[in-house]
Amino acid sequence: MSKTASATFRGMDFWIHDVAKSLLLAEMIAVTDETPVADHGEWLALDEWSAGHEAEFLALVERSTDRLDERGRITAAEAAEWIVLDGEPVIWRGDEVLSTAPVVTLGREILATGRGEYPAPPPGHQWYFGWPGAVRTIRVRTP
Repeated sequence: MSKTASATFRGMDFWIHDVAKSLLLAEMIAVTDETPVADHGEWLALDEWSAGHEAEFLALVERSTDRLDERGRITAAEAAEWIVLDGEPVIWRGDEVLSTAPVVTLGREILATGRGEYPAPPPGHQWYFGWPGAVRTIRVRTP
C-alpha cells in the first residue's frame, strides 16, 4: 500500500502522506456528524460538491485542524474505533501513539492553499505534505 495520495485543490496538485490524510478526513467526518445539517448545509452529508462550497469546506478543515491541535495525540486503539469508509478504520502505521502535529501541518497547508496564500512549487515539482509533518517538494516526472 502506498504511503502517499495525490490531491488537487484550487488548481494546485500536491502529495499527502496517507495517514495524515486519513486522520484529517476522519476528524472532518466527526465534526460534520456533530454539526446539525442546518449549520453546514446538506452537501456535506450528501457528498455533492459544487461551486460555492469552498468557504464551507475550508471552515470545516479549519475546525477539524484546531480540534486535532488541541487533541495533541492519537492512539492506535482510538484510530481503530474511527470508522470512516465502508466499515474500515482510518489508515494507521507506526507507533502505538502518534502526535497530531503532522496532521495539523497538513490541515494548515490545505487552508493556505485554499486561501491562495501558498506559493507555487518550483518548476517540475509538487508539494509533499508528509510525515512527520515535513513539507517539501518532490520532482514530478514529465512525459
